[in-house]
Amino acid sequence: MSNPNVLTIASTIDCPHTGQVTFSTDIKHKLKVQGNPVLLKSDIENAPVSAACTNQDNPPSTRKCTKVSSVTGGESTKLKVGGVPVILSTVTGFTDGFPPLPSLLTGITPVQSKLVVAVS
Repeated sequence: MSNPNVLTIASTIDCPHTGQVTFSTDIKHKLKVQGNPVLLKSDIENAPVSAACTNQDNPPSTRKCTKVSSVTGGESTKLKVGGVPVILSTVTGFTDGFPPLPSLLTGITPVQSKLVVAVS
């Protein structure tokens, strides 16, 4: 297993229905990678999902994702900002969409490869 990358506001996280998580431009953490602030759990939870996420009526029917409802994994045990763990490319979580209930986060793309965290 390769070491996970640190996610930044330039990274992408998708919902399973073609939507993309949108990060606030107000994130100003001191730790940056290639000029982009790293992401913390609080930056992802409740973040909106783009309007590209669609409802589908054909079986199985889906409900559009509108936000990230929870981050359930992917926090670094070693690298922290102000005592708070940064989020890695191993992030897991859910949106408020359906199915599954709730929908899993997918399509995680770190964008940067400069900062990785060793997994022991």
